[in-house]
Amino acid sequence: MRAGLSGTIQPAQDFEFLVSASGVEDEYVSAVKNAAISVLVSQSWAPVFAVRLELSSFVPHPEESSYAAFYAVAHEVVSHLLGVEPGSQHNIEW
Repeated sequence: MRAGLSGTIQPAQDFEFLVSASGVEDEYVSAVKNAAISVLVSQSWAPVFAVRLELSSFVPHPEESSYAAFYAVAHEVVSHLLGVEPGSQHNIEW
């Protein structure tokens, strides 16, 4: 399974979730959205919903991309941005 994705996070007044994915299969966009929301909800504290999260630069692999590949890469990206992945630090000032 292979897929690529970029993301940014910053403080915001309200929760903003943007996915920039022109020309990408709807299934892959759904996978990214589901993974991102899953990571945010798993943190169980209010500040994670006072953010502007943008996921972009989808990079499907011609033969190995799937829902699972995009879910996994989105989970990794959002976990890293929040600093909840082992070895990572918060990329946002709360």
